[in-house]
Amino acid sequence: MQHVFEKSFCSLETMDTERKLSVQDDVSRTDQQSAILNDGEQIKSSRKAQWWRVRPTVEPMVLLFMFSTTAVSSFVGALFTERVCRMKDTTGCPDDKRAEAVTLIMYKTIIEAVVPAFVALFIGSWSDKFGRRPIFIWSFLGNTVAYAAWAVQSAVPDLQPEWLLLPSVVASFSGGMMNLMGVANIYIADVAPVDDKAVRLGILDVSQYMGTMLGSGLSAPITAALQYYGVYTMAACLMLACLLYAVFLLPETVPPYTPPEDESCGCCKGIFRPQLVRDALRTCLKKRPHNGRATIFIVIFVVISGMLSLMGESVPSYNLYNDILKWGPADTQLYGFYNNGTTALGTLIGVLVFVRWLRLQDAWIAVITFGCKIVGTILYAIAPDWRFMYIGGAVSCFGGMVWVLARTMLVRLVTMDEIGQVFALVMTLEAIAPLLGSLIYGQVYQATVSTLPGAFYFISVGIFVVDLILLLVASYLTRGAVREENEQRRQRALPPSA
Repeated sequence: MQHVFEKSFCSLETMDTERKLSVQDDVSRTDQQSAILNDGEQIKSSRKAQWWRVRPTVEPMVLLFMFSTTAVSSFVGALFTERVCRMKDTTGCPDDKRAEAVTLIMYKTIIEAVVPAFVALFIGSWSDKFGRRPIFIWSFLGNTVAYAAWAVQSAVPDLQPEWLLLPSVVASFSGGMMNLMGVANIYIADVAPVDDKAVRLGILDVSQYMGTMLGSGLSAPITAALQYYGVYTMAACLMLACLLYAVFLLPETVPPYTPPEDESCGCCKGIFRPQLVRDALRTCLKKRPHNGRATIFIVIFVVISGMLSLMGESVPSYNLYNDILKWGPADTQLYGFYNNGTTALGTLIGVLVFVRWLRLQDAWIAVITFGCKIVGTILYAIAPDWRFMYIGGAVSCFGGMVWVLARTMLVRLVTMDEIGQVFALVMTLEAIAPLLGSLIYGQVYQATVSTLPGAFYFISVGIFVVDLILLLVASYLTRGAVREENEQRRQRALPPSA
């Protein structure tokens, strides 16, 4: 089976050689053009040509993926509860049966998190050699099969609930959401012009928030109209569309890899090599100018702590909505639609106004981002009713800019052939953070639910304060790199010499 799998990837590489060589030629021509521009040629004409030219990219796939994932995840708890209780109306379901359903959902979460966390150690460095497209193809292929299996299972009412865990194994080996988003960020870093990397990374985040917003807002009417098996079938079709898009339209950004003479053609043979992990650690630990090594670890800490707070809040906040604010499923979905919508709009405005137009320094963007997040989270913590939750969502609208700022700083400090290695370490720690965050935030909620139910939000406030201080330090350490980048931008904008 492994030989067949390797052979299939070899044939894929052979079929795509001409396309990759074409992309490599384009990259070489782009580098030559950049060199000319550095000598004084104006960049405006080439910039306009890039904006109107249509080039397939990853944002549509990310939007469809997040929409499908959110729409399906909104009813997973109800589906497991119905199957365990053996009844459509679960209001009369005994507590022991509900506890069994919760246990199965926990197993599903663990299954879908463990393998991606392990794979993330290797996938970034591997994609630096063999390309980004195989990762997208494998991910969407696995999700297509998983959603199709769930569609069949959900159409069989008497099926044992434990069988619903099997497609999670397939989804887990497809890499999970973290790895897909990580490689999508690497792809954007590959193709975006130097001056537009922050904007393109911000648009990628907007695509993610828009998909989540649409999935949370439309999940209830879609589920009511199509039932569980209909929504799973829709998700499988969307994943199939993404798979075809990745196979036939998405250009590769990595030149063809020529293995050494003692290495076989099978790219899958080396996907779990320890050397890939060592390469990632060596790249992160390498000494760099302008305090680059210290800044990389500061940014990685900010990303991981931000993911810990984001995922840690999810479980107790759901209990807060239901037990304290007395929200039903429709209220929770409406709030999710609103919250993701304001974050998407805030991120889009932030990258266009703060980054592209005003060109604010990293320190000012960090102050704006974390200032909004801190104030909004305090409103969540002390919220006496639903109004404070909605006001907090509006105040926190620029909070998504932290991910754009962090990834922009990473891309600025590493070379193109090191991006995958750095993101490999980031993706691994991101996959582990939710497990630790759920434990910490869950314990705090249980200890304070009778006195101040929103007290767990103050953990996030403390994390945000620390992250803000660290990013201000990182901005100070990298001021030399920023000056060099600004000087290169001015040189590119100069008119050509006579």
